[in-house]
Amino acid sequence: MSRRLILVPMPDSPTLEGLRVLAHPVRLRILSLLTGAAMSAAEAARELGETQANVSYHLRRLHEAGLLDVAEEVRIRGGLAKRYRHDPESGTRFDDRRGNVGRPRSLGKSARARA
Repeated sequence: MSRRLILVPMPDSPTLEGLRVLAHPVRLRILSLLTGAAMSAAEAARELGETQANVSYHLRRLHEAGLLDVAEEVRIRGGLAKRYRHDPESGTRFDDRRGNVGRPRSLGKSARARA
């Protein structure tokens, strides 16, 4: 008699997703940096010694989770650059009493695909 292992996919819980957003060390450094001043991805990348593409990715993830606000959009060489700022009060958006940790305010492509 052979045994079968049946894997049942578990949906990502809001709690798990919120913890994933905070788990990356670059994201924690970005939150610390953007608490004091609003910066674009390029400015933050220079300060952190990271690539602009990498910082831009992490900024989007933090913004989707509601931890960063767009402070302003500025025209740079014919394009728009978003300048982000971290509001320390955004931690109150993590409502752990109801298990709603890290609910995104606006769903990005990846979050919409899961919803």
